[in-house]
Amino acid sequence: MYQREEKNDFSASWISAPDCLLHRLDSPRPIEFPNAKFIWGRDYVRQHLGRKFTVNGAVARVFLHFFCDNAFDIFLNGVCIASDVRDHAAEVTAKQGENVLWLRTYQTDTPARFTAAIIGGVAIEYADGRRESIVTDDRL
Repeated sequence: MYQREEKNDFSASWISAPDCLLHRLDSPRPIEFPNAKFIWGRDYVRQHLGRKFTVNGAVARVFLHFFCDNAFDIFLNGVCIASDVRDHAAEVTAKQGENVLWLRTYQTDTPARFTAAIIGGVAIEYADGRRESIVTDDRL
């Protein structure tokens, strides 16, 4: 049996999919949010992503759509909107003032659903015709 003499007698690196393969995963995106960016997990187990947004005015409709290459849960103001989904679009109720969007992405035991990356956003349509989008980016 081999016994290592020194701690630095070997080198190792992370094993990951080639960049060209990972780049292809960027193509599916919610059509409602063309400027959204994928958020890739850094801890390889579970991500907890949160974002506060403010509703200012009478709302006609609030719509969210997220897509994950793995599984995720969505919470809005502490209420679970969807659990263990890969793609979820729904009209939701946001309150006047500050709202908290919380996403939890996670690994599964299925190799086909291994990396947790998520993209999407929330669209707010106000009664006066204004529109606002909150999308995945470096802040979520």
